[in-house]
Amino acid sequence: VSFGPSAMSDRKPVRAGDIVEFTLCFDKRAFNHSAKDIAVLKNVPRKPVGPVERRAGTETGIIAHLHDQGYGFVQGADRSERLFFRLVECDGNYGATIQAGDQVEFIVAEAPKGVKATSLRQLPPGSVVADDPVIDTATGKPISLRGFVTREPKAVSDLRNIKWKTDHPDALRLSAIHVPTSCMGRLVDSASAGAEELIKASKAEADGNDDGPDWRRATEMHKLVERFSESEDAVLALDTSLSHGEMKEVEKSVRRTSFHFGWINKRLVIGRTKADFEAFKAGKIDEKGESVSDNKEGDSDNKSDEPPAAEADE
Repeated sequence: VSFGPSAMSDRKPVRAGDIVEFTLCFDKRAFNHSAKDIAVLKNVPRKPVGPVERRAGTETGIIAHLHDQGYGFVQGADRSERLFFRLVECDGNYGATIQAGDQVEFIVAEAPKGVKATSLRQLPPGSVVADDPVIDTATGKPISLRGFVTREPKAVSDLRNIKWKTDHPDALRLSAIHVPTSCMGRLVDSASAGAEELIKASKAEADGNDDGPDWRRATEMHKLVERFSESEDAVLALDTSLSHGEMKEVEKSVRRTSFHFGWINKRLVIGRTKADFEAFKAGKIDEKGESVSDNKEGDSDNKSDEPPAAEADE
């Protein structure tokens, strides 16, 4: 009994050896029997994928979605968008055993509407890695650091605005476009500049001792950055009397700009450029961008021009 790609009741692909249940029909066009509403009762065990020699010029990804019309989408590890592919363009007989969630390698080819994936081939589990570890050039091993968590990540259930809700969970985790920045956790390296202040502030925030400013005060904090961008000052050093919540509001505005910022002597300092920030940190310039040595020379010249107090009285 023959059947077509659309005969599956659950739209999942079947493999040779699967035990199924189906409805027997009579095809008047071909004048023979056919199977409809095929439901899989027991899947045949898949053979484990052995080591595969990678091909040059290929990319890796995870099968995100399969359609019963003979095509699907793969989520690439090196790109944010999904790529279209057809089952007939898979390498060898892989199109007959392909499943959503498979780790694959593929070749990117030109298509009428952009690019597509061709020559898909299955890879062993663990072959697709989204983030490559940073290797220490001295030891040749991945760099391991210690830090402090400043914000907990949100659960996957909080991702309510996922565009492709039918994608396989592994493909969703691989794609960065499905994980909003607001759902990511944050941590600070204990060796970075200003880490001690950030850790103290984060602990205070976790204990509930640091309330954020109200909307009026938050607006004032955002306007600080606006006024700095419109001025000719090279550096903006915030007052230490500001609370951590107010500092965070200023930091939100600075992150949307190209300014460089950091902590200097318990103050959040914003530099128009990285060079201005480093010069201010080294004490070479003031907030106006003028040289500190020139200011000192100018002060000494002004003092020499002033007459003595006795002469001034006369």
